Amino acid sequence: YHVFAAPAHSGKSTTCIRTIANFLNTYKNGLALWVDGEQATPPGRLMQLGIPYQHQKDENGNDIIDPDTGLPMPIVNPNNRDDVKWDQRFFRVPYNVTLEKAFGLIDKCIEIKINFNQEDTPLLVVFDSIDSLPSEKELETDNPDQAIGQKSKVLGYYMKRFLFKLRQYNICVIFIAHIGKKLSMMGPYEAYDG
Repeated sequence: YHVFAAPAHSGKSTTCIRTIANFLNTYKNGLALWVDGEQATPPGRLMQLGIPYQHQKDENGNDIIDPDTGLPMPIVNPNNRDDVKWDQRFFRVPYNVTLEKAFGLIDKCIEIKINFNQEDTPLLVVFDSIDSLPSEKELETDNPDQAIGQKSKVLGYYMKRFLFKLRQYNICVIFIAHIGKKLSMMGPYEAYDG
């Protein structure tokens, strides 16, 4: 597990999307699961940041280039221009999902890896962001006092439960977290204000 934490609008998602792109370019058999809880990054931005996608081809089999962006044109759903055909190794979960369901997706990936005899295939999972993924209990209750601490309990449970599985099945998980107020630290790790 890794936690990538910084203030709002500091480039956390951009850095993690570039990490996914670099991972997929480095590990040709690698898989990436991006749990997009914030739904803040449009497909065009993902393409600019290097997430692999399927390209439109001309009659000679050459990429059709978008004159505005200089990037190859993506294959899209004609009924929804935001529905891009991504590389088959990149899985985007672009809807609101609970924390429990997000961890369930990791279980599903493990099941697929086992069924296809691909236990060693590297898998990168990015939760963007941990703050935007509610627990099921938080969605069920109308009383905020009953929801306090639920996310911590769920995270603690799944982190213990998955730690061995992640090592066994070659999975790296990155959580993006927001820092809402200034943290003061002593010594060489103090944040730069500039």
